[in-house]
Parts: sequence; structure tokens; C-alpha cells
Amino acid sequence: MIVLSIGLNPSPASVTAGYYFAGRNNRFWPALNASGLPGRVLRPGVDACRYLSETCAIGFTDVVKRPSRGAADLRVADFRHWVPHLEARINQASPRLLWFHGKIAYRHYLRCRQQAATDLIGDYRRTGSRVPGCFSVRIPVPPMPVSIYRI
Repeated sequence: MIVLSIGLNPSPASVTAGYYFAGRNNRFWPALNASGLPGRVLRPGVDACRYLSETCAIGFTDVVKRPSRGAADLRVADFRHWVPHLEARINQASPRLLWFHGKIAYRHYLRCRQQAATDLIGDYRRTGSRVPGCFSVRIPVPPMPVSIYRI
């Protein structure tokens, strides 16, 4: 795996649909397509996630695996419980890039790891990582349009 895309937690819409970023107003898929990263335009769905995994070496996961309508519904105990599972997933997949979606996901991940080293690089935040050979980046999420960032 080259890239591991890490969201905060699954939305109820994503759980129901069976794929990541399934909300009808979610900007992820239009931004991803605008970036050109997948090499072709993808229609949101299970097949698009499979294509990204098998062809582009991009995987998906979350900091917390408990579905909720938003960050306000999550508790510190959720992060304490799920971050070790995320760490195991990262170690197993050995991605070259950890792609965090937003500072809430990233901040809680770091807090649970008790790591706070970050270097500001333009509008991105490059982060220290304890995963050998892995670079981490946090990108802004709405209301700032994600589509202005190209990977």
C-alpha cells in the first residue's frame, strides 16, 4: 500500500452504503477526481474503493470505527479504544503516506499516541511518524474546498 486514507469515523450513510465518503454532499469524490490521482474519473461506490485499493494502492480506514453523525458524538474513550487498532492497521499495511482527513482526526490520533511534533508546510501539515519510511499529511476538510489540493 502506498497511501492510507484516514478519516475520523464512518458516517451512518457510509455504513449503510458500504463504502467510504458516501454522504450525498461529501466533497471527497469530486475533489479526488479533480486531483487526477486515480487516473480516471471514479463514481462513488464500492467499485471505486476497490479500484483505488487494487490499482492505485490507496486504502481507507478511520481513527474511530464507531459510526456517528459527527465528531461531537465521539468521546475520548472512543479514541483511546480505537487508536491502537489504527496503529496495528498502519503497521500491517506499511503505507508510505498517511493521509489524514482534517485536524480533528489527526489531533486525536496524535493525542492518543502522545506525539505532538508537526512542521507546517504551506497549507499542509507534515507530521512526525513512528512508522519507518512513512510520511504523514493532514489536509483541511470542509468548509475549505479539498479540491484545491493536488497530491
